[in-house]
Amino acid sequence: MASEKAVYWVAVAVLALAGTNGFVNDHPEWAAYLADRTIAMMEQASETAMRYATLGQDGSGRPQIAVSRAQVRLACVQSTLARRQAETARLRAEIRAQVMEHGPVVVVHVLRPPREPKNDGF
Repeated sequence: MASEKAVYWVAVAVLALAGTNGFVNDHPEWAAYLADRTIAMMEQASETAMRYATLGQDGSGRPQIAVSRAQVRLACVQSTLARRQAETARLRAEIRAQVMEHGPVVVVHVLRPPREPKNDGF
């Protein structure tokens, strides 16, 4: 049962990756826009965290515990995002390398012309 679930999830992951790869290849401008928006969103979140850190400082210049925890959590999210983007890029490169290595599979059926009947004098 567990192996069937594993096979199912691997198949789902492969289909999702193939769909994503096809989408990126068909619409490179959308993929670039999405990547730019993701980076902009993370930069905005980082700036917001820095503003809260500045607001949360007391007279001694030490940030409050809650702000520090928020910064740590933000750093974890950014790290996870970067890891996933790197993994996606690695998988895309592997798939493209495999496609380039094997090339497209083309099957050609050659039809032979019909044979001329033998002329036996009839």
